[in-house]
Amino acid sequence: MTDERKILPPYKGEEPYIFVSYSHRNSAKVLSVLDRMQKDGYRIWYDEGIDPGTEWDENIADHVEHCGCFVAFLSKEYLQSMNCKDELNYARELDKPRLLVYLEDVELPGGMRMRLGRLQAVHQYKYADRKVFFEKLYEFSSLSDCKAVTAEEPKPAVEPERPKVPVASVPAQPKPVPPQRPVAPVSPQPKPAAPVFPQPKPAAPVFPQPKQTAPVFPQPKPAAKVKKAPRQNLFLMLLGLALAACVVTSAAFLIFEDPELFLVGVVMTALMGIPSGALIMKGNGKGHTWRGALLFAAFLPLQLGPMLLNVTLTYLMM
Repeated sequence: MTDERKILPPYKGEEPYIFVSYSHRNSAKVLSVLDRMQKDGYRIWYDEGIDPGTEWDENIADHVEHCGCFVAFLSKEYLQSMNCKDELNYARELDKPRLLVYLEDVELPGGMRMRLGRLQAVHQYKYADRKVFFEKLYEFSSLSDCKAVTAEEPKPAVEPERPKVPVASVPAQPKPVPPQRPVAPVSPQPKPAAPVFPQPKPAAPVFPQPKQTAPVFPQPKPAAKVKKAPRQNLFLMLLGLALAACVVTSAAFLIFEDPELFLVGVVMTALMGIPSGALIMKGNGKGHTWRGALLFAAFLPLQLGPMLLNVTLTYLMM
């Protein structure tokens, strides 16, 4: 910093102000910007406001704590200054509104780029027109809190109204009225009658018709089956006759003293009479009776034939 540079008076007061962090090797560029900002009414404090005999670090920290906005002018010299980076880190710890102004194209270190990547920034070196640069700079909303209220500009004087010159009034001449033609009387036209639409006749109510059911006639009861009279008595009579015949023949065999014929007669009686009687009794008129009769008829010739033949031969031999 040389003695030829212009010294700008830092702000002293209780109102919100802008804390400017910069490298002294960039004083010429920075002070030109601060000069314009002061002329535009912004309250600015930078390290020229440190009173002699005070602790530098304490003074800087106190002004960072009470500032309304923090503006850092970044350059290669700024990144090499430990004091500048300490000011920026302290403003970050206090969560102050921060604005970055790039004086030149510099690449931030990884850690600083991570911490400052979300902050609003203005690249001054990209603007050839200073007016456009300051318009972009003033878009940072926190700067408006650090701007002094300017007095209202005087309003332009209003010229008094000139008095109107009275003009003599000339009575207006009545315009000639042309004669009106007689208008023929207009007879009132009859209003057209409203069209009459035929009203639909109300439909007769339809009641649900009961379904016709087919007449049910009483069904005649089936006639009871007439049981036929069992024929059991007839077959029992035949069985009795057969047994009697067997007994007679067996007795004849016994008279003629032929025990073999007697045994044959007893066996044939048992063979014919027992099955025949069992079938007749089991059937009881239900269909098995005729089987017993057939069995009886089949055994009767087999028994009576040999017996009669034997009796005849015995008689002839006597």
